[in-house]
Amino acid sequence: MDDISTGSWLSLAALATILLTLLIRRAKLPPGPWNLPVIGSLLHLVGAPPHRALLCLSRRHGPLMLLRLGEVPTVVVSSPEAAMEVLKTNDPVFASRQRGAMLNVVSCGSRGLIFAPYGEYWRQMRKVCVVELLSARQVRRMERIRRDEVSRLVESIAATAAARCSVASASSSRNTSGSSACWRRWREGSACRTCSHRHG
Repeated sequence: MDDISTGSWLSLAALATILLTLLIRRAKLPPGPWNLPVIGSLLHLVGAPPHRALLCLSRRHGPLMLLRLGEVPTVVVSSPEAAMEVLKTNDPVFASRQRGAMLNVVSCGSRGLIFAPYGEYWRQMRKVCVVELLSARQVRRMERIRRDEVSRLVESIAATAAARCSVASASSSRNTSGSSACWRRWREGSACRTCSHRHG
């Protein structure tokens, strides 16, 4: 009999702890519309254009509301005052990106400037980037390389046009930008050579 009452008390205490935790967690979240297990709040965004659906929801639930886009909880800010609070007053809290397994793989453990979490490491990376890469002295130093790459682009377009081939402007511009940024040529072979192989 004692074993049953002890087990019952332990179960009751565990259940009370779980319920209390859920209530506290729910109390900290902003209000939002009802949601379904897999699709979340997406049904509320069907029909009207998304900006109008969000406007209607914000009128009902307030300027700060919680939507679940699928299983992802998303806080929507829809007033200037709330946006100021989030983006200016509490900027350091919201400055970092959400980290996931895929982002860790792509960004080598969030070591780059773009994906690094806000903090001392990010500030040092930004300082190095501004001083060493984006300074006026560095931009002036790169002028010859930019001029050289643009000249090559113009020559390539002229040669392609003379051969009556179509110019692959997107890839040519991308190669020129990449070559200028990386201080070397990424050239994949001229478009005219590709055209002559195709038609020759």
